[in-house]
Formats: sequence, C-alpha cells, structure tokens
Amino acid sequence: MSLSYLTNSTKCISSLKEFVRFASKKTGGSTRNTNCKTKPKHRGWKVQDGHFVHPGHILATQLNTRFHPGLNVTISSTLSRI
Repeated sequence: MSLSYLTNSTKCISSLKEFVRFASKKTGGSTRNTNCKTKPKHRGWKVQDGHFVHPGHILATQLNTRFHPGLNVTISSTLSRI
C-alpha cells in the first residue's frame, strides 16, 4: 500500500515540474561606474624626490591627508603640499 502511495506522489511532483518555467534572462541589477562623464582628478605626487622646486610649486595633490608635510612645506586649502 505504501509503495503505490509513493508512485502516485512522484507522478504528482513530475506533473508539477512540467508547468514550472524558469527565467530565461537574469534580472537587470545595478552596475558600477556607469557615469562616464567624470573627469580624472590626477592626484598624487607632482614632483619626485630630489628635484629642485621654486617656492609655491605644488608637490602633491590628495583627497585626504595621506602625505603629511615635512620641513618648509605647507598645506593648502585643497590639501595640496606647497
């Protein structure tokens, strides 16, 4: 009796599987770097070690205080090293 019950239940499951459809395409999620209109910032060192500079030349540009000023170097309002 239990064997016939199992065979009947598999028929029901297999008939249900025939009606289930899977998605043919993935859903469109968000992508990164889609705005290509931003200009590059060109941050970093502008003058390498050992080069001669005049007073007022920008040595490095940065977003945060990554490079700390040394002797005879000041910080501008844009966090550049002058």
